[in-house]
Amino acid sequence: MTSQRRWLHRVKEGRAIIACIMAALLLATAGMAADLSGGLGDLTGVRDVYILVEGLHEEGARRSGLSSAALRTTLEAGLVRSNTVRVVAPGTEVPYIYLNVGVMPLDGAPNCVYTVRLALDESALVTRGEQVVRVYSAQTWHAMGTFGVARDGDVSSVVRDAIGRMVDQFTVKWARDNPRE
Repeated sequence: MTSQRRWLHRVKEGRAIIACIMAALLLATAGMAADLSGGLGDLTGVRDVYILVEGLHEEGARRSGLSSAALRTTLEAGLVRSNTVRVVAPGTEVPYIYLNVGVMPLDGAPNCVYTVRLALDESALVTRGEQVVRVYSAQTWHAMGTFGVARDGDVSSVVRDAIGRMVDQFTVKWARDNPRE
């Protein structure tokens, strides 16, 4: 490969990384705006939750060593340690903690772009004029999401650490909204 081709290859890799980071920044900015609006965040009375993990695709899982089951275990262990909510089986009529982890390998580089998002979704009633409509999945709380670029061998620990920080955010907010007497 000539030096010009190597240079063009590096420019393309750099553009891909910048595009991924910009997309993640846009998502993070939208989340921050929702937090600042005061419209989300009430965890009063939340006692039981189930866990839903999505977003991890085959190639990202292979390169990072992560699995949906392992992510669920990490999240559940953090919630159990926090002594805030009880984790129940899916399908029950309770709110659910939604964990979305995306890992995108970068072609030609031993790195992955990752995103981690944690939210509480539940059923809600919405009033539209005289009509009350039930919404089956309304996000009522979310953690500050995270994203970045990490080496293939580091992605697993970076993502697990991010989940831990997000569980901490949930714990602090839950304790504030549900004072123990």
